[in-house]
Amino acid sequence: MSHDPLFSAALLGTARMTALPPAPDALLEESWKVIPLENPAAAVLQALALTRALRRAGTRSLDAPAATDACPPPPMPARRNPAPNFPPRPSMR
Repeated sequence: MSHDPLFSAALLGTARMTALPPAPDALLEESWKVIPLENPAAAVLQALALTRALRRAGTRSLDAPAATDACPPPPMPARRNPAPNFPPRPSMR
């Protein structure tokens, strides 16, 4: 069984909590810093929601794939019968 400080705070109470425990993942560190601590119970709930969303989405951060050259357009087949070159229409005045 793993020990999660957020669950401990939620179960044991937040009356004496002065700061959130460290973020469980590096991806959450920036979001963790902006959680207001005026209401410690709400802060713990927000932190738990962020953690749950991260776990639900997948906790592994993926690196962007290496850039590859764009595929060239497929070759167009040569036209067998080019459009005929008609003379211009006479004007109808």
